[in-house]
Amino acid sequence: MGMESVTTYVQPDIKRKLEEWAQEEERSISYLVAKLITEAVNERDKQNQSPKTN
Repeated sequence: MGMESVTTYVQPDIKRKLEEWAQEEERSISYLVAKLITEAVNERDKQNQSPKTN
């Protein structure tokens, strides 16, 4: 399965923090952001599959 491209804009301070984080993990910003998005989507899917209680 191929990868799709997504473009987004973030505040300069967020970009700096992402750059630092990616450097600490010896990864690219693109890899880090893709990983974070994937984890967030998977977590949302998991929450949506759980039975809802009131």
